[in-house]
Amino acid sequence: MRFRLGIVLAATLLCFGQPALATNCITTVACVIGQNTSTGASSDIGVEGLSSHGFGLVGVSSANPSNSAGRVAGLYGKDQGPSPYDSGVSAFSQNGTGLIAFGVNGMGVEGITTSGTVSSGVFGADDGTNSANAGVSGFSTNGLGVFGSSQNGAAVSAYSEGGTGVALFAQGGTQYPAAEFGTTGPGYIMAGFNNTSGSAILEFAFDGAGNEAIAGSISTVGGTYARTRSTSGTDVASYGARSASPTLEDFGQAVLTSGYAHVSLDPTFASTIDTRSYLVFVTPHGDSHGLYTTIANGGFNVRENGQGRSTLSFDYRIVGKPLDMASATRLPVASTLPQFTSATKMPRRMFALPARPQTAALQSRL
Repeated sequence: MRFRLGIVLAATLLCFGQPALATNCITTVACVIGQNTSTGASSDIGVEGLSSHGFGLVGVSSANPSNSAGRVAGLYGKDQGPSPYDSGVSAFSQNGTGLIAFGVNGMGVEGITTSGTVSSGVFGADDGTNSANAGVSGFSTNGLGVFGSSQNGAAVSAYSEGGTGVALFAQGGTQYPAAEFGTTGPGYIMAGFNNTSGSAILEFAFDGAGNEAIAGSISTVGGTYARTRSTSGTDVASYGARSASPTLEDFGQAVLTSGYAHVSLDPTFASTIDTRSYLVFVTPHGDSHGLYTTIANGGFNVRENGQGRSTLSFDYRIVGKPLDMASATRLPVASTLPQFTSATKMPRRMFALPARPQTAALQSRL
């Protein structure tokens, strides 16, 4: 591995107030090169910088490129080995921060990959046993702790083989949510896919208008509410009805003529319920001997009791069993419904926020 550096500490030297090694050059190649041609351990080092209190290694560049193609770096590491596990630059710390990057106007850290295979511009891994550790951690006083941007692919992607892919936690009070999602176009704000079959299947989605679509069932411990606008202009909460078994309902009005009426089911509604057995409730809009119903001919008949001959309008309510839930258990035991287990719940206490780097001290030293 070869490092090309503007300033390099190439040997263990002692100095008091002045650089132990300094070099100036005007050339298109490196002023100082540290090269280790050993074929021994992978820990062999081409260049090493050690410091008891300050920075062990510092690289400074004063170039001013006009675009990304001409970018330069104060410190540059390049790996030419064939292994995907090698690193151009590697940082290690026993107790503190392995690598700190500070940017005044630009990026503190920028990761770029141009490989056509699966790779990462920035990759963080934690091999420890402490569940509070983090492979990548971001901290911000007022802005964004971690920001991802993409032209075509995913701006931020998370994958877990045994734990939680993404865990979000906020401790700033009710005005600060743990997660915020937004979109500037007509697409989804959030979408969830199932990839167990080898192809991504959309399971739920939230669009920019606040609409939600879910492929499965919703299980809740509390009740369901809907915000309803009142005549005074204020919103009130309405409650969702509860039923011991799944039902599908339709409503309407019809006219009883000389004691008889036939009501045909709406074709779309009829195609979604078991038409062999459903309930019909009627409410007459006038005096009569009472009305009764019978299922017949793609709908139901309504007649007046005692062979009455009244003519009047009436309301009807149809309650059917949905075809796609015909085998549903009546009042199933709650433990049989989808629910969070202790292994899938988000931990109550997330990892501690890292100490904020002393940026003012860093800037004064660079």
